[in-house]
Amino acid sequence: MSHLLNQTSNQEIPQNKDHASAHEKSIGETKTAEPNRFSVTDESEDVQWKRLLRESIQTPEQLHDLFGENLDEMKVLEKEFNIRVNPYYASLIKEKNDAIYKQVIPDSMELIKGCCVDDPLSEERDSPVQSITHRYPDRVLFLVAHECAIYCRFCTRKRKVSDASKISLKYLKAGIDYIANHPEVRDIVISGGDPLTLADSRIEYILKSLREIPHVEIIRIGTKIPCVLPQRITKKLVNIIKKYHPVYVNTHFNHPSELTVEAKLACDRLADAGVPIGNQTVLLKGVNDSVEIMRDLMKGLLKMRVRPYYIYQADLVKGTEHFRTDVEKGLEIIRGLRGHISGLAVPHYVIDAPGGGGKIPLLPHYLQSIDEEKVVLRNFNGEVFVYDQPLDVNLMQIANQNNVMLKTVVDGAKTVVDGAKTVVDGAKTVVDGAKTVVDGAKTVVDGAKTVVDGAKTVVDGAKTVVDGAKTVVDGAKTVVDGAKTVVDGAKTVVDGAKTAVDGVKPNGYGG
Repeated sequence: MSHLLNQTSNQEIPQNKDHASAHEKSIGETKTAEPNRFSVTDESEDVQWKRLLRESIQTPEQLHDLFGENLDEMKVLEKEFNIRVNPYYASLIKEKNDAIYKQVIPDSMELIKGCCVDDPLSEERDSPVQSITHRYPDRVLFLVAHECAIYCRFCTRKRKVSDASKISLKYLKAGIDYIANHPEVRDIVISGGDPLTLADSRIEYILKSLREIPHVEIIRIGTKIPCVLPQRITKKLVNIIKKYHPVYVNTHFNHPSELTVEAKLACDRLADAGVPIGNQTVLLKGVNDSVEIMRDLMKGLLKMRVRPYYIYQADLVKGTEHFRTDVEKGLEIIRGLRGHISGLAVPHYVIDAPGGGGKIPLLPHYLQSIDEEKVVLRNFNGEVFVYDQPLDVNLMQIANQNNVMLKTVVDGAKTVVDGAKTVVDGAKTVVDGAKTVVDGAKTVVDGAKTVVDGAKTVVDGAKTVVDGAKTVVDGAKTVVDGAKTVVDGAKTVVDGAKTAVDGVKPNGYGG
């Protein structure tokens, strides 16, 4: 930014030499920037923010001198929508056509009308009095200012914002009276323009008047101030706001480069005063239309105690066609956030329906199918899961009654089964006893068999002895027979000898 600003000859925005490096690291990144000249000043807080607002870039000549923009073109574009860039927000521009530059510096593309209109949300149609839009049953939009600290080139209320005319007390009182006369209204969104560009006394008048209405429960302030002119969040202003709790603040950061030390201080003051802070981001082509940028933005916001609330699809505002992305890009970003960063950091992606249809949330196709029995779902990783639908309560009661009856029958059957089991167990005991008797008898038989086998062994032994004795007898008989043979032989010899003797005897005596 510093080299761009130094191109000017007579319209340079004052800044210190370390200014460019002071914003190179935002809250959403690893390191935190050091405070620059916009947070270190000898001025009182109230004087500083008013001076910064007075020193805003507001003319085609300044844009030509500071950024080299075509003067004639800037004059044409100024007629379409006024120019305002305060020095603090201009200091966040690092180079021409970066994300900050595109949001606040006019572009010839604004002359393309496309399908866009002045009042895309039909707020005028739902405006019963000039300062009120009453669309939802229990809440109203209360427009209390037409000026802002910067004029966003994509503003949805270009038809009203930057109107130099002052809003009178009569204008404000008409809105307050409408709210007081409609007891169904319990939630007030104070917007504009930017309500916090008003003087402290006017802001307190509005808050006090609303808080005195018995049926008003919630007050919300829609403001871009913490992002674009955080010096406005003074201690005095915070003390005024916290007197009228519950008061909520919805702010508007679009890019991580906006998460500066000064912005964090402003949000800290609000949060420390008990003010819940939400953020509404607009999806803008060439500014934040990527998953990576949105992740850094949402994570950085949480670190500043700001809860991401909405990502808006860009409204169909005349002169903003070049900012619009297709809806698929928004769904892609939500897919890239859900499951990948804390659920606290995932906002609702909505289209504020053209013609006053209200905010309609859009989600990627996580729901695959649904019927009476089950729901088929796809998670952030593309995995499919089944969730069972609840059963019909009446059918469940009938089923429970049937279950009671069935349980009685089952319990009776169980008793019969248990009795039968007892009989079976008794029979088993008898069988086991009989088996014991059989086993005893078998033991006796086995013993008798052993005795028989022993007796058989004795008999076999006796038989062997008998056989041995028989052999001895047979041997003795053989001996006897041999002896008999010898005797017979001897007898034969004797007989022979006798015969011989007998033969010899006569011859001896007779011759």
